[in-house]
Amino acid sequence: MEKDYLVEQVGQEYEQFFMSMKCCSKADIFSRSKEIERRKRLCSYLKAWLPLQGADTRKLFKYMDNILEEMDRYAADHEEKTVEESVNGYVSEYKKDTHK
Repeated sequence: MEKDYLVEQVGQEYEQFFMSMKCCSKADIFSRSKEIERRKRLCSYLKAWLPLQGADTRKLFKYMDNILEEMDRYAADHEEKTVEESVNGYVSEYKKDTHK
């Protein structure tokens, strides 16, 4: 099976984030626990979801500097939504804005 570069990118981004957390104090890690858990859920969801998406959606993610950071920012701004709803909401908003 061919490797999915977007899935690999998300995995690498999470690994970089995880490694950066190892440099933080326990207090800092505790204060960022919500973000850490959210990014873990986003990473898992995106790895399963991205391979199922069409070319137009994949193109959106292809040109992001950091997929996980972008999705986390959106999810943090929409805390009332699940990570799944956040990812789908982000894509829907993007598509709506580009088809005006």
